[in-house]
Amino acid sequence: MGPVLLWACCGRSSPCSTLLTAAFQSQKKLAALGNDVSGVDVYGTVDQALLGELEEKYGIRCSKVPLPISEFDFLVVPVHLNPAYSMLAEARAEGKAVLSHHEAVGKILQDSLELSGTRIIEVTGVKAKTSTASLLADMLSRRFKVVLHTSRGLEAWEKGSPSLVHRGLSITPGSILTAIEKKP
Repeated sequence: MGPVLLWACCGRSSPCSTLLTAAFQSQKKLAALGNDVSGVDVYGTVDQALLGELEEKYGIRCSKVPLPISEFDFLVVPVHLNPAYSMLAEARAEGKAVLSHHEAVGKILQDSLELSGTRIIEVTGVKAKTSTASLLADMLSRRFKVVLHTSRGLEAWEKGSPSLVHRGLSITPGSILTAIEKKP
């Protein structure tokens, strides 16, 4: 078995800031993989300058208002998005695929050659994610190379001992893409 990557994801706190950050990371990665990507500020909290940067730097069309669902093959939505949000309701009514950020990032990771042979364990919930993931890292690192991504930071574990690789990454689903770029 190859290395193990543990990933503790955010709970229900502050979806406006953390989940939008995750969306940007996964949108950028999807665009880099050659997909035609659009972003909609579903919570109305993103600064227009940031949306402009996404368009200019990454070719991601951005909008502050819902876009026609006919323009999309599938949607990637925040897990806490109101089910009555117009684009989400229309997509479901038309039978279009709707993925959470967790699912979208999982699909990106499945196709990653860099992670070939790596097992990824995602720990989610509202409480005790870091503690649970750290206990797993401790146990698994006695047999495998383990990279742990939690609110403490990105850590490399070997034989039950952690070493900090990088501090300051969000634990939203899309931030795992950044963590992979920084892993030892």
